[in-house]
Amino acid sequence: MSYYEQASQFAALHIQPTSAECDAEAKFPEVAFKQMAKDGWFSMMIPTAMGGRVKD
Repeated sequence: MSYYEQASQFAALHIQPTSAECDAEAKFPEVAFKQMAKDGWFSMMIPTAMGGRVKD
């Protein structure tokens, strides 16, 4: 699955269901944010040719 497809799937599963509520209440999507961190979305992507590792 491509990076774009993974991001789209994550958004559909974790962000879209609560986005209207978060917008209406000016609330930060903490649960989705924590899941993004757990899934590695905030890590740097360094090419393997430059010493990075392949994402699991």
